[in-house]
Amino acid sequence: MIFTNFTRSCILRLVCCISISAPFLNAQENDSLQTRIKKNFLVIPALFYTPETKLGYGAIAAIYFRKPFPENAKPTTLVPSVIYTQNKQFTAGLYADHYWDREKYHGTTEITFLKYPDVLYGVGPDTPDSSLEKFTPRTFKFSLILQKQWKPKFYAGLQYEIDHTRIIERENTGILSNTSTEGSRRGLRSGLGFMANYDTRDNTQYPTSGGNIIVSFVPFQPWLGSDYSYNRIIVDARRYYPFFRNHIAAVQMYFFQETGKPPFTDLALFGGQMMMRGYRYGRYRDRGMFVTQTEYRFPVYWRFGGVIFGSYGDVAHRISDYRITDLKTSYGYGIRFAFDENEKLNLRLDFGYGKKTSGYYISIGEAF
Repeated sequence: MIFTNFTRSCILRLVCCISISAPFLNAQENDSLQTRIKKNFLVIPALFYTPETKLGYGAIAAIYFRKPFPENAKPTTLVPSVIYTQNKQFTAGLYADHYWDREKYHGTTEITFLKYPDVLYGVGPDTPDSSLEKFTPRTFKFSLILQKQWKPKFYAGLQYEIDHTRIIERENTGILSNTSTEGSRRGLRSGLGFMANYDTRDNTQYPTSGGNIIVSFVPFQPWLGSDYSYNRIIVDARRYYPFFRNHIAAVQMYFFQETGKPPFTDLALFGGQMMMRGYRYGRYRDRGMFVTQTEYRFPVYWRFGGVIFGSYGDVAHRISDYRITDLKTSYGYGIRFAFDENEKLNLRLDFGYGKKTSGYYISIGEAF
């Protein structure tokens, strides 16, 4: 869901900033305190706009603890957040990030509550605008990732997800009025799998070189308590190429595929502020999605910068259903303002255009 993605994006960037800054924030403390765990707290307002949410606002806080040894140890971070939008979409959550044993191990967890009025256009790559139907899900979600560092810059380990979703409002006509639609009433998802992450980026906020590839495979099965039986694989690969002075070319390839019978709420969602900008988030959904996008980032003046981007992709029921001639395209441009030059954190304004559709987005940080 789109504002959930925004919240997670802000949280991850906030955690990364804290990881980089924490050693310096405490550098002036008295030496007699070096044996203590150092604690800090900050709150930032959240403000954004997307076509799906209209204006969104709220607050994201960070409570972080850093041990004095080793000297530049990454802190343990707790991030509570509350977000509300003009479309009466609400989320509250708690995110935790922890490294231990000299950063050989890394764990993250999320606990989230969502009440999110949304729309559905059916399932598949060719659903008409007239198929729109409104619904409101209420979701409680918990996720946990535990990873070990096997080699420098390479972490891999277990991934667990569980959530309960109930559709509390729906229209009397449409596919959600049919109880045979997976997830049209209520259901529990529970899945246990693995995630691997290889990251050579020079900066997680605004990479100028290197790359990042994440592979996730999670089976959701009844023996884990799940009401649904299906498997999900996600591959997210990104690469950054510097040329000239402060000019960057960025490329992303994203692949999502499910097998079995997933609920409609866990299908791949096409569009939004991260991929295929210009299409409404969730305008198309299906068991599979493939997207490639490129972006050219360049300085303009002082703290201002610009981007030009383009992307193509589609959703499909299975891999063999993709047709190159039928892939959807989007393109656009954007403006950046670096409100934190040290951490390379940008305010983002993007204008995206698809086929007979468009949208603009105000957010924090890059799309990828």
